[in-house]
Amino acid sequence: MPDGEDRMHGEQDLQTCFVVAGFRGAGKSTIIKTSYDLDLRLFGEKYHQQFRGTGETGHHGENDDYDMAIKIGANFQGRHIHDLAKEPSPPQSLLIQVDLKHVIHKLGYTAASRDDRKKIKKVTSIPTQLKSKSDPKICDLMVKGFLEHPFFRRFKAILVNTVHTDFDDNYRQFKFRKAGGVPVDFDEPGEHLRKAHRLVYSSWNKNIKILNPVESFMTSVDSSGDLISNGRCICKNWKEKAGFANPLVA
Repeated sequence: MPDGEDRMHGEQDLQTCFVVAGFRGAGKSTIIKTSYDLDLRLFGEKYHQQFRGTGETGHHGENDDYDMAIKIGANFQGRHIHDLAKEPSPPQSLLIQVDLKHVIHKLGYTAASRDDRKKIKKVTSIPTQLKSKSDPKICDLMVKGFLEHPFFRRFKAILVNTVHTDFDDNYRQFKFRKAGGVPVDFDEPGEHLRKAHRLVYSSWNKNIKILNPVESFMTSVDSSGDLISNGRCICKNWKEKAGFANPLVA
């Protein structure tokens, strides 16, 4: 059994895990990148230098390939948690981006314990269908399945920043990005997707306590383009400073 797996049973051998979570298209990657570039206190003052250290290689973008991410010291995706758990010497401090839509689609199941997988399979197929994503019981099971992964217990400190975007803005941003930044006519999203967006945030916020975070933040962009975290502006005119002329990009 790999050394990393040997240490997943209680020993806190790692320092700090920074978690940035949000629905697909909420703006997680953009906010992370600009926080590095503009030296923003995305995780407050006390842990700011440790947060800066997770991006010191300059690779601030998303990297789906785990081997490349671990090689260049890039930020990790939620789906990388399985590989990180097997890593003999994972980074002492790291940042994980969590796509909440992926959590309720499949990741919550694959990250769950064997017993919890059985509970999930009793109520839904995997990957979950859109109707299942809008079921509060299934949302809870999938979110808990991810948050209870033993890799998180190896950290002495966990900080969580949840990026929240209004559903309609979130949907338009995702479609705009998917179209390669080309303006398109947006089809009307179904009610199940709208409900899934609301429920997964509710379930995530309710179950964050499983991680026992030392700090928890809620971040969003307000109507004037300022970046707001826990009700406080951490960057005035954030959209403009981040270089977004088109409001759909952020």
